[in-house]
Amino acid sequence: TDHVPCARGAHLLHLGFFKGPSSRVLSRCRRAAECQLIVVTGGVYVATVDTARGRERIRAEAGDVVFWPSATEDTDESEPDQPLCCINIFFLWPHPPADLPFVVHDTEHVIDLLTHRLLAAVHDPAGRTALDDEADAYLAAILAEFASLAKAVEDPMLARVAEYTERN
Repeated sequence: TDHVPCARGAHLLHLGFFKGPSSRVLSRCRRAAECQLIVVTGGVYVATVDTARGRERIRAEAGDVVFWPSATEDTDESEPDQPLCCINIFFLWPHPPADLPFVVHDTEHVIDLLTHRLLAAVHDPAGRTALDDEADAYLAAILAEFASLAKAVEDPMLARVAEYTERN
């Protein structure tokens, strides 16, 4: 796609599954040099972050993907009735586009599929581990799809209409 160059230079650090607590917990997250993608597979993810536009509340459900750029601080809040299940991807990305949203909906489940393939490549049960180039290629494809989905919903009204239509 025409968005692949935007992922140039991204390098996978680590990834893994996460299951949130079934009680209300607040946790402060501070990212230094690394970026983070949260691929929500179940439950609800809620966070607040201070931006140039003020304090924003982020909410994501199954099928959503959350992007946190480096040097971002947020407060995560668990939802006791809907504990988060997700795959966290931590990576370095020297020059991410500045206009990426925090959340996109993985409408065609492409990011989900690529994330599971990346997990399989990195955690191969046969003992083979993915070469850095292979893992970084999957990461680049995931980031390209995120950027493509972000571009598709630049208009906030269109994003709300699409989200409402999909959920109902």
